[in-house]
Amino acid sequence: MSKSIRYQLAEINYFQYMSFYDEDDNYLGKIVFNEDNKKDNIELIYIFVNEKYRTKNLSSTFYQMFEKLFLDHEFKSITLTAKEHVEKFGKLKKLYQSWGFVTNGKERVHYDGDYCFTKIPMSKTLNENT
Repeated sequence: MSKSIRYQLAEINYFQYMSFYDEDDNYLGKIVFNEDNKKDNIELIYIFVNEKYRTKNLSSTFYQMFEKLFLDHEFKSITLTAKEHVEKFGKLKKLYQSWGFVTNGKERVHYDGDYCFTKIPMSKTLNENT
């Protein structure tokens, strides 16, 4: 995707949204997150890429823009819980690892009555000197 991407920030019901649009104002996707100022941490809740634009590596582009937004602040880390369907296990974890995240807790397998999935707690240090 060669078009430039812009973002817009919003807060709804205690969650913060970073919505992404191309230069034609087409909605590409979003990142939902929370800032935990007490812990100097940002919790990445999820990344969504509009189905129409999947397979274009947009999640990595979104994440790079997201991280850049917080590098100049005094946040020390970003945390997330990767939730992977058991049949696709490893893809999401590898993607987050490619962004610099490391596993920071025990992986847990869950079954919700329909699907079996694994929850993987992960974190990334942003500013070690703050």
